[in-house]
Amino acid sequence: IASYRDVRLQEVSPSSLKRELTILSRVLTIASRDWGISIPQNPVKMISLPKADKARTRRLEAGEKERLLQSANPELHRIISLALETGMRRGEILSIKKSHIDFNKSVLFIPSTKTDTPRTIPLSTDAVSVLREQLRASQSQSGGVIPLHEPTIFDYKPRGLSGEFLKLCRRKGIHDLHFHDLRHEATSRLFEKGLNPVEVATITGH
Repeated sequence: IASYRDVRLQEVSPSSLKRELTILSRVLTIASRDWGISIPQNPVKMISLPKADKARTRRLEAGEKERLLQSANPELHRIISLALETGMRRGEILSIKKSHIDFNKSVLFIPSTKTDTPRTIPLSTDAVSVLREQLRASQSQSGGVIPLHEPTIFDYKPRGLSGEFLKLCRRKGIHDLHFHDLRHEATSRLFEKGLNPVEVATITGH
């Protein structure tokens, strides 16, 4: 694994390598605990890892939000708006189902998260409006057909959303902005509204 680390670092960034080794470490842990395979010690935890790249600090600049929303198709417009209102991750947004939304309490249940810890987040007035609009749009597209399983309210797949967002940024001349940066922007805005770290972490799932 140490040799793999050294070879791999010639091709990818330290943060990418860490993600790969985290997956490998998890596989080995499951193999040992759940499958009974004899592994005296997890070898991934026995090697030193390089320092990860500095975290991105990209935030929206003046006018960028408006430029994005003006040119985005209706569904992408709603996804961007929701990301900025809630700080949700891409996968969390694309996994939303109607049953996850409680309009009476203005909250959204997120059953599947990156940390494997479900959470319920408050919804702003704008976030509620976005979700209502998307539900109306998805219902009109279904043509009244009742699916066997509850569908997600958004049609995009993760890779398709990232690609569409990148193309939108290129069209509007917005440089070095990733979809995940919207999560950073939303988190910063929550702090700017006066929320404390615990409150922000409860909402964003950090």
